[in-house]
Amino acid sequence: MIFHIYYHITKIVMSFIYQSTTEDDLTPLSVTDNETIANRVLPELGQETEDFKHSTWHITNWQNLEERITGPEFEVGGWKWRILLFPFGNNSKNVVSIYLDFVDPLDAPEGWHSCAQFALVMWNPKDPTQYIYHHAFHRFTAKEQDWGFTRFYKLKKLLVPCENRTLAIIENGSANITAFVRVFKDPTGFLWHNFINYDSKKETGYTGLYNQGATGYMNSLLQSLYCIPYFRNLQYPHRG
Repeated sequence: MIFHIYYHITKIVMSFIYQSTTEDDLTPLSVTDNETIANRVLPELGQETEDFKHSTWHITNWQNLEERITGPEFEVGGWKWRILLFPFGNNSKNVVSIYLDFVDPLDAPEGWHSCAQFALVMWNPKDPTQYIYHHAFHRFTAKEQDWGFTRFYKLKKLLVPCENRTLAIIENGSANITAFVRVFKDPTGFLWHNFINYDSKKETGYTGLYNQGATGYMNSLLQSLYCIPYFRNLQYPHRG
């Protein structure tokens, strides 16, 4: 329970820190300058990168799009991904919803996960300096195979020039969406883990102490002490 609460508080706080739009940008950059724009939209998280790729999806005839559509597949970190788009909102009216989606969760091996930082950039096809973006990070699993932004942007603001942009993002029914995806190495196997339905006995050979109502801090201390070989040998010399 403590891990679960801490995980969700961390995700909320980091979302406020790491999500941004071009409203804070002072120097116009082109989305097609991939390396430079990636450095802008993907802040440093202090993790070791396993792979990095980007993929652009050109969308036309926006007004006649279906409620839910997916873009072309692309490979990052040995797995296939795609952009998932709700052009008129996902259970939310008058907005555009965009997500990064893992393509084939059903065929993923048991216990599969991929820790990815990503940015979704929506831009005018005729002028790649006219764009907006959001970015986040997530531990993708077979049960949480997509992650992104239900309220990416208000649709009406994408159809006209606004907020210091000289052109509409969606112009003549067309727009581009680029996904910048950075997959991180996870040597411990616990990066951004939410510990929901986590079986510590199966994964580590150990089981934790159950909270009896007001014993959480004591449980944490005892388990930390047990992981110190000197302390463990004093209490359980036969276990090493």
